[in-house]
Amino acid sequence: MPASVFSLSQNYPNPWSEETQIDFSLETGASVRLDVYTTVGQFVRTYSLDCNRPGTHSLLLRRDDLPPGLYFYKLTAGTQTAIRHMVVLR
Repeated sequence: MPASVFSLSQNYPNPWSEETQIDFSLETGASVRLDVYTTVGQFVRTYSLDCNRPGTHSLLLRRDDLPPGLYFYKLTAGTQTAIRHMVVLR
């Protein structure tokens, strides 16, 4: 079986209004942080996970009080990072 590599998939659905899923893969188990920013770089919120094994993982985001708009999300696991964008609808 091939080793997992660090990667961050595009959220789906995108655009979204109630909830969206973000999938990512890790080479090794790690504490993971997903930061959300506006298009002008203003920090919005952080989601933290402890992923104890390598492989594919998922995070389900709920809209809560997030206003409609374009956002960037950055996944950090150790020294590795990846960035994608998402669109939140009404």
